[in-house]
Amino acid sequence: MNMNLGILDMTKNQLEEMSAADGIQKIPLSKIRPDPNQPRKHFDESALQELADTISQTGVLQPIIVRESDDDTYMIIMGERRWRASSMAGLDSIPAIIKEIPEDQVRLCQLVENLSREDMSAIEESRAVADLAAAGASGGEIAKSLGKSRTWVSFRLAVARNIDWVQESGLAEKTDSPSIMASVLRLREENPDAVAKILRHDTITREMVANAHTSKKPDKKPKAKKSIPDRFKRDVESISSALGCKVQVKPQSKGAQIIIKANSLSELEGVLEYIKRTIPEPQQ
Repeated sequence: MNMNLGILDMTKNQLEEMSAADGIQKIPLSKIRPDPNQPRKHFDESALQELADTISQTGVLQPIIVRESDDDTYMIIMGERRWRASSMAGLDSIPAIIKEIPEDQVRLCQLVENLSREDMSAIEESRAVADLAAAGASGGEIAKSLGKSRTWVSFRLAVARNIDWVQESGLAEKTDSPSIMASVLRLREENPDAVAKILRHDTITREMVANAHTSKKPDKKPKAKKSIPDRFKRDVESISSALGCKVQVKPQSKGAQIIIKANSLSELEGVLEYIKRTIPEPQQ
């Protein structure tokens, strides 16, 4: 994908405010079609029905944004939920704004709109964030455009990199939290047996994964080696969760070595930003 990322500096509301200057038209629902490449694949039926009930009473207060197609129909750029709910409410037409937006910008608008909502699944969010990153957006740019932290972005990128395993293992059915999924993925690198035990549960909680992280992994051949005191292990896990990447402590003859593993430049950027925020500036 090769997108113009300038649109990431705009919020969904700003995009729609700019579009309002183009004028609002009433377009028959029958002439509007959803975008088959829309990142969002699942629409909660109960939430759609609630929106349809509201539309029945108040009408559609916020116009959708569409793009004119060659066959005298219109493809939805933003507002598919409103279009679906309007149909459920029995409306014949819907207020819409017609915009001429290049194909690559259409995709980016949809990603930003979907990620600004709170009811996307962890898998949908992770795929959308990964698409933005693949388009060339840095972790910082994605976080800023969505009003999220870089750690929030890092969790979803971690899930996206392992999305096949997350789905095939059943992890996606046992938690819808990207942070828990990312923590399980880190544990999978350290202790696959512990992950196998966790996956036997119907629901996976944050505490369950944290306890597995802090429990000692059994060695096939016991070796006498140094280990960090138990009182530090939960702190290491807390730091790992805050940074969104693996943190390892290796005991040495004097003290210990702390290793922070960043799997991508965006994760490294998030780690450095977190450290800069938490360490005060030196006094001049």
